[in-house]
Amino acid sequence: MGGKGNIDQLKTEIRYLMGFEVDNYIVVNLDAFEEIIDALGGVKIDVQRDMHYEDPYQDLYIHIEKGEQILNGEEAIGFVRYRKGYAEGDLGRVKAQQQFIEALAKQVATPATVGKLPKLSSIILENMTTDLTTGELIWFGTKALELNMAEDLTMHILPGEARTVNGLSYYVPKKKELLEIVNNHFNPYPNMITQLNVIDVATIPQPVEKVEEEVVEEVVTEGEVLEGEASETLEDEAGENGVINEATNTENENVVSDENTEGSNEVLTEETPAEVQGETAEEITEETTEDNAEDNAEEINTEETNTGETNTGEEE
Repeated sequence: MGGKGNIDQLKTEIRYLMGFEVDNYIVVNLDAFEEIIDALGGVKIDVQRDMHYEDPYQDLYIHIEKGEQILNGEEAIGFVRYRKGYAEGDLGRVKAQQQFIEALAKQVATPATVGKLPKLSSIILENMTTDLTTGELIWFGTKALELNMAEDLTMHILPGEARTVNGLSYYVPKKKELLEIVNNHFNPYPNMITQLNVIDVATIPQPVEKVEEEVVEEVVTEGEVLEGEASETLEDEAGENGVINEATNTENENVVSDENTEGSNEVLTEETPAEVQGETAEEITEETTEDNAEDNAEEINTEETNTGETNTGEEE
């Protein structure tokens, strides 16, 4: 069962299904099951069909022929685990398990088993998990020996039907028939149990795996749309970037030209020989001399004009 926590959950589920609390439990592992059958000398049973199945992953190999025979421990495990060939699936296996339990109970009830009880008790105690005390185990064992297994042992199959909901298989109990079995054979209370806490499978939500697949599909669809939008955006940005790059390149060329011009001027200024500077100075001097000569000529002309006007006055 995998631990005490699982047992507690199992007891809770049985309470929901049966309408009363289970007092105690006993769990015996498969190794003990095989050892018990071998310690008993095998179990005589009438096998209703050929059973052949192999599953290397589980190290399970079942090869049992049809007919009455004595099964050893390993064969007994194969018999109670076999399911593949039953038309009813799990229900067919449950019926076979009930057949085996009935045969085992009859075998344990024989006088030959009394001498094997110490060994059987040792195997069970070493491979068993239970919340029963040693005293309680002895009491139950004593009562079991008092039973007539042929008449006092009654077994039932949970009434219900197989149903598929949201892609998953369920065995849905039939409440009315189940209540009849519970009240007639299992009810520990003086009053009738009238209500069971059985879940309606029609209300079971969609399995998480399927929901996750749908979410992934939606995300992928949205992702494709976003990817398309992103591609268009990138193309637009690429176009704009092309224009911007061209403009930027032009500006960069201008800047480079300006920088080169400034650099050239700086180079010329720094690297112009003194002779060139002297020649420039001479050119400026000559230009200044010519300008002064023209100014002086204009002044002389003005003086001459004035002198002429004075003489004319004198002549008048």
